[in-house]
Amino acid sequence: MLVLSLLPVIGILLFWIYSASIQTSEEPSDFIWQESLIRSALIWSAWLVIGTEILSLISEITSLGVIVFWALTILVLLIFLWKTGRFAFGWYQIINSIRLPKKIFGWISLVLIIIILIILFITGILSPPTIHDVFTYHMSRVMHWIQNRTLDYFPTSITWQLWMPPFSEMIQLNFYLLTGNDVMSFYNQWQSLVLALVAVSAAAGQFGAKKNGQWISAIFILTMPIVVLQASGAKNDLVLAFIFSAVAYYIIKATHENLGVWDKISLSIAVGLGLLTKGNFPFFVLPVLIWLLIIFIKKKNWKDILVFIGIGILAVGSLNAGQWLRNFNAFGDPLNSSAADFTLNQRFGLDVVISNLSRNIVTQMISIGFVNEIMMKALTTIHNMMGISVFDQTITNGPGEFFIVPTREEVAANPIHFLVTCFVVLVLLISLFKKKNCSKDRKVLYLCIAAFLGMVIFSAIFRWQVWGTRYFIPYYVLFAPAVGYIFSRCLPRWMGWLVCAALLAWLINPLLNNHSRSFSWSESNRNSIWTMSRKGLLFANHQAYEGAILEMTYEMYTSGCREYGMVLGKNVPEYLFWATLTPDASEYRLEHYAVDNVTASLESPDFEPCGIIVLDASSPEIVEDGSYSLKDEWYFESDGERHLILYLLPEYIPQTTE
Repeated sequence: MLVLSLLPVIGILLFWIYSASIQTSEEPSDFIWQESLIRSALIWSAWLVIGTEILSLISEITSLGVIVFWALTILVLLIFLWKTGRFAFGWYQIINSIRLPKKIFGWISLVLIIIILIILFITGILSPPTIHDVFTYHMSRVMHWIQNRTLDYFPTSITWQLWMPPFSEMIQLNFYLLTGNDVMSFYNQWQSLVLALVAVSAAAGQFGAKKNGQWISAIFILTMPIVVLQASGAKNDLVLAFIFSAVAYYIIKATHENLGVWDKISLSIAVGLGLLTKGNFPFFVLPVLIWLLIIFIKKKNWKDILVFIGIGILAVGSLNAGQWLRNFNAFGDPLNSSAADFTLNQRFGLDVVISNLSRNIVTQMISIGFVNEIMMKALTTIHNMMGISVFDQTITNGPGEFFIVPTREEVAANPIHFLVTCFVVLVLLISLFKKKNCSKDRKVLYLCIAAFLGMVIFSAIFRWQVWGTRYFIPYYVLFAPAVGYIFSRCLPRWMGWLVCAALLAWLINPLLNNHSRSFSWSESNRNSIWTMSRKGLLFANHQAYEGAILEMTYEMYTSGCREYGMVLGKNVPEYLFWATLTPDASEYRLEHYAVDNVTASLESPDFEPCGIIVLDASSPEIVEDGSYSLKDEWYFESDGERHLILYLLPEYIPQTTE
């Protein structure tokens, strides 16, 4: 039931009230509600991870288990807040610290942000997951967890379903069990975007940005095409964006005041959650953590440093222990699989850094014809000077080309936003050269340098990917407070209006015309949420599979067989099976079968499927010896020849009479 999805939302609100009640009187009143919300979201996230791990240990990852977990959480919080008097005080703190805009810029910004967030929420709730990665491992792993009632690893030919950091999917798991379907699969992204807007605007305020600057910081993030396209989908990049924005907030706060105990706990939780969310987090967070260490060393408070390190180790370890242990038991490595990581550069060196960095910048700048031509000529010149190919296969993952599709959440570029970051650095350098407000400007520049270093480190380690633009959202999150500071402190007010107008204008196309789930009614949008059914939208990016999979799941239903072994290729959209089962997935058992990797040892010897599904793989030996009969076979074209085969035990194949 959709109403049950309110349980975690009520939980985060109660954590917010508690968090506001522990704010000290020394805290700036302008940041009480923002900081308490950031802290409560981090505590809520950590509690969700711990609760999910506990339910997994007792094999109670079920709808009832999740309902009881959140109901008990709410009950305990209510009793505690009421008995201690913190409910009234926390509520007063929040209400008393929230300030409505006093100027027209603030009011326009607030109204536009609310409208955009409502559009994204409606788009998300009216559309199913649609992206290939989500089908391959994000939502597929959720379905296996639900089926197995535990987070324990399972046999799979798609090992990403196991070793990829799982925090974002844990949120999706909780909401799926509460609603009974994937209607809230987007909520982890949407909620994280809201929280990220709060965090970056508060971080700008910590730098000293005026109110209009804080609004500009939020608009800067909200109007990014890659952000607005993902906010209604089921990926995990915006979940990381919030976590990274929380890290940025506390580190900026540390530049001008000592962090309290709760600050250190919150920052440590954020780092732990970042590691549990996405693999690019360590490489972007490293420069800012080094900056934080330098801040601590300058203050020469060694006890403070040791306490913070201790809290950090405890938080990171407790949040990640379950996943690391499962991964170590399966692959002998706490962080990765036993297979070679094809995302890492095959070689390293200065030319690799220059090549990947320049191409990563180009993926951000892809826009209109003449700009693309200029960038490609520049890239070619740079690579010719280094004596390597633009798409050197030792440092390239995937196709050697640039995709120019501004409405696809896998490859959308952010050209105006990247130019704004370059402009901000230029203004800071000029300000420092003129020795105006040096101390404050220098701190802002340090943050910008940390953001750029994150991009450099990532480029030095990982191969360039045409769909890699989303990996650099942390770069923009770090720049957002600097953007707000510069446009409110160093430049005329009209320039703030101008940049916001440009960003909002650039937003309109991706906001309304998302390729996978368009909000627009226009007839040119085949995948409009208003004209296409939810099941039709499911195949928005996989139309070649649609007829075959719908026919197959219907035959699975009519056969009476409910247990199937899946023999799949290593990168196939498995979730399409789960999402189209009739009457629903809870009636079936689907398990990977005849796996040819180390997870084969996890196969259950008692599993004897009455049917076998083969997609983009060789049929297993068991179907060759006559135990199973061919029920149906489909061939279709999608990036080369694809095939789907359904085998059933003879007794499940209807006998026809002449």
